[in-house]
Amino acid sequence: MSFKLLAIRPLKECNPNYLKNLKTNQLYKFYNDYIFYDSHNREVNDSGKDVSKITYQATIPEDLFSQGLGDAKTKINVSAIVGKNGCGKSAIVELLVASIIKMSLEIKDDFINPENLYNDKDEDKKKENIAKYKKSIAQDLNSLNVEIYFFYNLFQGTPREKIRRLKIEDNKITILDFEKEFNSNPKTYSCETNREVNIKNQKPEEKNNLSEEGLMFFKDFFYTMIINYSHYGYNTSETGEWLKGVFHKNDSYQLPIVINPFREDGNIDVNSEKYLASSRFLVNILQEKKLRSIAKGKDVSHISIEIDYKKFSHWDESEKKDLRINNRDEEKVEYLELLLEIFYDEKIQLKNFINESFYPYLRDYILLKLYKITFYKKYQKYRKGEHCIIMKNDNPFFFTLISPDNLRKYFEQLKDDGSHITDKLCQAIFLLKYQYLKSDEIFIEKLNEKLIKIDDLYELIDTTFKSRVNPEEHYLMNKFSIAQSLPSIFKVNYFFEENYSNHNFNNFSSGEKQKLYSIHSVIYHLRNLKSVQELIIDENDPNEKMIYYKNVNIIFDEIELYSHPDFQRTFLNDLLKAINSVYQRYDNLNILFITHSPFILSDIPKQNVLFLDNGKPQDFNRKNTFGANIIDLLADSFFLKDGLMGDFAKEKIEATINWLNEERKNKQNKSEKSYNLNLKDYEYHKKIVQLIDEPILRMKLAEMLDELQDSRNLQKEVAQKEIDFLKNKFGL
Repeated sequence: MSFKLLAIRPLKECNPNYLKNLKTNQLYKFYNDYIFYDSHNREVNDSGKDVSKITYQATIPEDLFSQGLGDAKTKINVSAIVGKNGCGKSAIVELLVASIIKMSLEIKDDFINPENLYNDKDEDKKKENIAKYKKSIAQDLNSLNVEIYFFYNLFQGTPREKIRRLKIEDNKITILDFEKEFNSNPKTYSCETNREVNIKNQKPEEKNNLSEEGLMFFKDFFYTMIINYSHYGYNTSETGEWLKGVFHKNDSYQLPIVINPFREDGNIDVNSEKYLASSRFLVNILQEKKLRSIAKGKDVSHISIEIDYKKFSHWDESEKKDLRINNRDEEKVEYLELLLEIFYDEKIQLKNFINESFYPYLRDYILLKLYKITFYKKYQKYRKGEHCIIMKNDNPFFFTLISPDNLRKYFEQLKDDGSHITDKLCQAIFLLKYQYLKSDEIFIEKLNEKLIKIDDLYELIDTTFKSRVNPEEHYLMNKFSIAQSLPSIFKVNYFFEENYSNHNFNNFSSGEKQKLYSIHSVIYHLRNLKSVQELIIDENDPNEKMIYYKNVNIIFDEIELYSHPDFQRTFLNDLLKAINSVYQRYDNLNILFITHSPFILSDIPKQNVLFLDNGKPQDFNRKNTFGANIIDLLADSFFLKDGLMGDFAKEKIEATINWLNEERKNKQNKSEKSYNLNLKDYEYHKKIVQLIDEPILRMKLAEMLDELQDSRNLQKEVAQKEIDFLKNKFGL
């Protein structure tokens, strides 16, 4: 059993701005195998009664969507919400977002620092925006009354399965746990009376710092990332200024939610997204060849590397320096050599590297990163007081680095960080130290249109990385990380052949870009979440107490936008394989699709689907969704040659067929007495067959399963269900 977002319920007098056509007291379930009961043992749907117990009767294989094996397994659950436009799908997600923000800020009001949300040079304008943000928090998130139910494994102590109810009633935040009853069948989770805990009452010892109870609450909670590329969603001018804080991710992944892509006043910067996608994509395809295939016939083989001049908007070409940095060149070299000495435990002189044409850009980029990192809460002590390393100027964007002694302490802390905060800094330092890239390899259009084979770049970085790792540690550190990838002073383009041409990443179709951006946005954030350090380096420093989320909730809101049906058909399978390629660990993922796509739906059993009509959940007692084939007309219209069944369902069904064929051979080759059927495997494949919608295929596989037990029980069961369905359909 692993993490699942089970249900959400808006309560009486919930803020109508987040209800739209949702119904108060209605329980919206994402997993229908869970049944909620009140104290009188009556099922809770829209009665408004308190839930006293929850039962679970599994009708699909437990690890249907999980990836990897053994210790490397990533436990994954997948669900969906479907329905017509205006039925309430997006309203459920918006209610969840608002609830998480409301809950987080009630427990710790500095989760979001409005000072970091606005970059206005005009101080009066900045103050005006901050006041607008604070007013929105107070007004737009008022009267939020909602319950959120999720299944999780207890973070601390002996592993235990629990279902937790998080309840928000305006400013009151409480939790109630449902404990699993011993040997119950179906599995039953009951709550103990008078065990509701008011999480807001757990006061920390220091102001603006989480209490131990609060810290553990968030570690047992889940991190939510939402991917939505619609131009009409998540607009601060419509939803409220409070939403601005959900797009920013400069808090070391402490606030338990982020929305992608970033929007400014509701607008997506397409060029910025393109750059971010390219950067995130690079480290993934360097390490995992499986991720280099974008589509049929499009496997990335070569790249171009050129300086990204847009990063240096204050660049003085004649002086070869960034005007925001007021240090002399000699000081810059001194500080960089100190940085290298601390990071690599040896004195290094830069005189041999200074002649490289891109050195000034790399030098000033590193100094700018050292300045920007001090805005993270963990490093804010270096901005003022006894630890200060910065002398401010009249212009807030200009600075001077000072105090070598304090810089040494700062660099030592950065060296031990290990999180995504220092990734870009480490990339630049790694290149500065090892100089694996030379000036003649930098792409210059019409002058030096050189492409680099991606395997060659991988070998350069990997060989350099392993040269500094103790051979005895290779089994632990057999791959370089994002911290050793190409620094972001460069922009990269991807090619599918060895010669420069228009057949490249920049000219992908919108559908190809959409799919790529979505999957690699998820991989990027999962990598960063993985990097957040749980260890407390300095027990006396409250800034070291970091939340580490072991449960991750990924919501794809209308992911089918811009996508050809064939891309929709393979999306879930490609996503799961991408996660498996780069993110193998114990942690638990819940994936929720808000979709109109029948292709995505065909990969998800109806037990995991919330069917909505005008704000009300609908029973779906008809045929299953898993493995359902779209009518053949679609194949002719959209030129789909590989079938319309979801790849994931297809692979599972093929695995069942292969297992059946192997078992039939085993039975034929052995006597009746010596043949021993593995009942666990039998039950697993039986459930797969029962999920299949296509009647002829389902009946044939049922027949093959029955042959293994010399019975016709499953065939009778399948036939009876089909008879009942037809009787109900035609009113017989």
